[in-house]
Amino acid sequence: MRIHHVQLMIPRGGEDAALAFYRDALGLTRIPKPSDMPNPEGIWFALADGELHLGVQDASPAETRAHVALVVDDLDALVTAVEALAVSGKDDCARLAGGTARPARQSLLRNASAFRRRPGALDT
Repeated sequence: MRIHHVQLMIPRGGEDAALAFYRDALGLTRIPKPSDMPNPEGIWFALADGELHLGVQDASPAETRAHVALVVDDLDALVTAVEALAVSGKDDCARLAGGTARPARQSLLRNASAFRRRPGALDT
């Protein structure tokens, strides 16, 4: 298993400061956010083996969209293992950068974790 991306949340209006820190100070390369994403806000960066997504939200949200997305060798086996734990969830459809829409499983735990397929990922 490896991390596909990490999403951190920044306050609305903090995009310039985030660019100054992540791009200018840390030297990360900004990558385009897919045009078909439901929320156009945010800034994405390439990492050596993954991505950093900065989401934008109000300063004091009741819930956060911050999360870590994992790439696994066998998504179906992971979903089966999660279902065996009797974790409630919903079937959904997800699209990751460069990918096509694929079935996904998203657990309904606090700060929900998403299990998603991505073309070319390690799940076979």
